[in-house]
Amino acid sequence: MSRFVVLLLVLILPLQALSVGRRLTHAHDHLPEHLLEHLLEHLLEHAQHIPHHHEDDGAVHHDKGDESIAHQFDFEYGTSLSAMLSAPIAPEASRHSQIEPDFLTAVFPHPFFRPPHPPPRIAP
Repeated sequence: MSRFVVLLLVLILPLQALSVGRRLTHAHDHLPEHLLEHLLEHLLEHAQHIPHHHEDDGAVHHDKGDESIAHQFDFEYGTSLSAMLSAPIAPEASRHSQIEPDFLTAVFPHPFFRPPHPPPRIAP
């Protein structure tokens, strides 16, 4: 893929968040009043990071379980770039501390203690 195409995609990506906001401003034309109020309350819960998730029957549960966290991340990825720019979640395996090997410093000596190389000689 050419660099121009990659640059163009990177510049267009933030516009996706703006398009979602524009779609919500025109929602009042197509939705009944009670659904619009429900939608705005739901968006406000997401903006305030209130943990909740939705069941298949439409019921909303407010808890701090894995489903609530997944629902919040789904919303963040779907509407903005804030979830992608936040600190990544470390997997369980990477939380263990690792000790630096002893041979690492012996392989790469500090450049301060090495003398400079002699200048190259021109062959006669």
